[in-house]
Order: sequence, then structure tokens, then C-alpha cells
Amino acid sequence: MKTIKKTLALLIALILAITAAAMGCSKSGQTADVSNSAEPQNTQQTGDSTPEPTTQGPEGTATPEPEATGEPATEIPPTEVPPTEAPANYPTEHFYAPLDEDVPLKCDLDFDGLEDTVLLSVTEGEYDNEYSLVFTLGCNPNYTISLDYDYPSYYAIGFVTDCDLTDSRLDVIVTFSFESDDNSTCHYRVDASGESVDFNEYGGYVQCLNEEDRIYADEGRFYFCERTDVLGTSTVGAFFTADKDGWHPIDGKDLEYNYIPPVKCIRDLEVKLVDKDGNETGETVIRAGETVSPISTDNATYVIVLLPGSSELAKIEFKLEGWLPYINGEPQHNYFDCMYAD
Repeated sequence: MKTIKKTLALLIALILAITAAAMGCSKSGQTADVSNSAEPQNTQQTGDSTPEPTTQGPEGTATPEPEATGEPATEIPPTEVPPTEAPANYPTEHFYAPLDEDVPLKCDLDFDGLEDTVLLSVTEGEYDNEYSLVFTLGCNPNYTISLDYDYPSYYAIGFVTDCDLTDSRLDVIVTFSFESDDNSTCHYRVDASGESVDFNEYGGYVQCLNEEDRIYADEGRFYFCERTDVLGTSTVGAFFTADKDGWHPIDGKDLEYNYIPPVKCIRDLEVKLVDKDGNETGETVIRAGETVSPISTDNATYVIVLLPGSSELAKIEFKLEGWLPYINGEPQHNYFDCMYAD
């Protein structure tokens, strides 16, 4: 009986061992199946097909890569500031064109979008010429405006430019040269109504900046020279510009003497000392027998001179009576040995 019980116990133990072993194999096979059925992760490729390293999460698990869609990434363009739009017919640079005698120049003189014509007309004489400026405005192409220059001239030099970029007008400037080396310059421009032409006349001439290319104006400015009789007859000049009110030196600067020899003082004269900007710094006396060198003038009320044997500047004030400057109520030649030209 004992032998039967022992045999039965061994048999039960063997059955349990076989069952446990079978269950262990089944679990091991399931784990392998799950591992083998997992899809591989997408790997980003660089230009040289080198895979990027996988970023690990906090517990060592791989952070999933974004799923590739096959479409290129959308790029966000940089924010651009839109350009400021200029007003209609507003020029972007200074217009310039020389005028040839009896050759019409077509341009838009008043920026109304219509083509205008300006003509420097000449009638040749035996010794001198008669000149006219003839304008045909686009707003009335069947009507011409002819402005005759009153004085017979040896020659005329003209150009069209844009001195003021903000006023929607081109400037027509013509220098006339006549006897005794005298010159006069006229400034023409379409008036406010856009139907006629205004002009002003100034004694003097526009100096050429580049003779080879016939350049008389650069970026809306031109070098204007005029006669002076302050401390003697000479020529003074400065860069000018023009606008609806006429023309004037740029930044209000004085006209500089092209050349004049030192002028001898023949009578003591009290004057004001000034710095290079014209600010008064004191007073001094120019003694009889000393010489001064004129530097610049406004050609109306004062002249700046270089004092003898120094770098100091002095301001001599005067008042014009006709063409002649008066100092302290007397003609300037009562104080200085001045040379005059006809």
C-alpha cells in the first residue's frame, strides 16, 4: 500500500513539472513574438546618409520621432517693412539736361504726367544774338509761351535741372553773356497754376563744373558767380540752389572771393573780430598802411577780411549806395586803396 502511494505522488509531481515547463515556454514565445513584430522607427537621413542619434527619454526609452509626411517643411518668410510709397510724379533723383540752341528739349516741367517742351531759340546777328525761351506745356500743347531776353548777347548757356525734389517743378536756368564781360542769369519755372511760366533775373553767371560733359549743376546745386565792388572789383561765388522763392546760397553761406590782391588801408578803421563761423569775438583797429585780404562777403552789408600777419578774421560793415559800398557814411575808397573796373 505504501508503495502505491509513493508511486502516485511521484507521478503527480512529474505531471506538475511538465505542465510548469510547458507554461514557461509559452510565455517566452509570446515575448519574442511581440519584440519581432514591432515596426522599426523612422530614421532621419542627412545629406551623407548618416543617421541622426536617437534622443533618449528620462527612463531610457527612445523619444518617438515625428512621422515623415513626404512633403517639404513650410518656411515662414521674414517679416518685411513695406516701402513708403512716394507721391505721384515724385522724382527719385535730380534731373539734369543741357540746352542746345534751337533744339527742343522734352521733359515734364511740372510733374503733371504730360510732356512739355522747352526751346532755347536764337536769332543770329552780325555781332551778337537775340535769344528767347519758348515753352510748350503739355496741358495746352497748341499754345506757346515765348520769353524774349531783352539784351543782345554774345552767347547763352542753359540747362534744366531739379533743384528741389519736393516741389514738383523743374528749374530752367540760362546764363546770357554780353559786352564788357557782363553776364546775367535767368531762372524759369512753371507757375503754381501750371499754365504759365515765371522767371527771375540775377546779375552773374553759372560756372561750368565739368566742361567735357557740359555739367553745370550737380544734385540740384550750381556754382553761381557775380561781380562785387566791395574793397575793389572782383568776382565772388558760392554753391546756390533754387526753389519757388528764387535762388540763394546753400546753407546761407557767404560768397567767396575767387581772387583779389591784398588791399591797403589808408586810414585807421575800427572793426569787429570774428571767428570762422562769423561770431563776433572782440574789436580791433586796422591801421593806416596795413593790408587786409578779402575772404568772403554777403555782397550787401559786410565783408570778412584776413588781418595782416595773423590768422585773425575781421568783419567790415558797409552800406551799398548804388553799386558803391559806404563805410561809416563815406565811400570805401576813403579807407582803402581800392581798384575799380568799368
